[in-house]
Amino acid sequence: MEAPHTFRRSARAGRTPGIWLILALLLAAATWTQAQRAPAPRAEPLRVGFLRGAPDGAPTLAELEALRRRIESDATLGAALADAGFSGAGLFPADGAEDLLRRLDAGEFDLAFVPARILARQRPGYRVALQARRDSDIFPPRGGLVLRGGAVIAREQRPVAEALAEGPVAVVATESLAGHIAPALLLRREHGIDLRRLDLVWFDSSEEVVKAVVSGLASAGVCESGALPAVLGAEWRAQGFVAVLAESEPVPTDPVVLRASLAPEVSPLGRLLRAAVVDHAREDGFGGVQYQEAADDAYARLPALLEEFAAPREDAAP
Repeated sequence: MEAPHTFRRSARAGRTPGIWLILALLLAAATWTQAQRAPAPRAEPLRVGFLRGAPDGAPTLAELEALRRRIESDATLGAALADAGFSGAGLFPADGAEDLLRRLDAGEFDLAFVPARILARQRPGYRVALQARRDSDIFPPRGGLVLRGGAVIAREQRPVAEALAEGPVAVVATESLAGHIAPALLLRREHGIDLRRLDLVWFDSSEEVVKAVVSGLASAGVCESGALPAVLGAEWRAQGFVAVLAESEPVPTDPVVLRASLAPEVSPLGRLLRAAVVDHAREDGFGGVQYQEAADDAYARLPALLEEFAAPREDAAP
């Protein structure tokens, strides 16, 4: 009687591995099916950052949209974007300088058009690839660092303190490096005048400052030097509509930056993007602004200028 009982136990034991094998195969099949149905990770676009509203000569949304289309339509650049894991390019506007600075610090952009005054407050994570260049800027004929001057202007030639005291004084609301900060430092250093303590009226661009002074809306103005020929023409000095009371030291123009991993010296994609911006400016235009190659060291002295500008001056006169 023991033999049949022993035989039945052996039969049950022999069937057990087969059941586990079937369950394992079913589980593997279910896992494979789920993996096939799961969506592939979506590639993100190349994020192009800029200030909304095109303040004081910055590229407009329409100009940047044309650049975006150019980047996506270029076969070589499109393939390089895909190889790097990007799904084309997208525009990501920032609402004001502080928002742009915060998002740069957070690494939210891959390429960005940045006012020089903001770059001076933010260094890590990005590399300068280009800088803006206008016909009215100061730059060596053989290339090199592009500089932009600032000026204090009035309707007629007279002492700086007298023109500013009469008020109001027209200034650029964006606190541009050449159109506001550099002239403010000039007034503080050489005339003991704190621009922030004057009767100020704010405008969106240096060109509007020139118009305000010429029309009599302001007794004096602080602006970029290049705004004078832009508004009044190449012969503006002979016209006598406005006089330059003082000129500030030239400062670097606004840069275009790339994420450090896309810096042209280490990234083929970065080199293609840099060339795309240069070619687009030359062929289609950014409102008369061209771009040329630049590097971080061109902006090395800006943090000290910003620190001096922000520091209080108790000895400065109103």
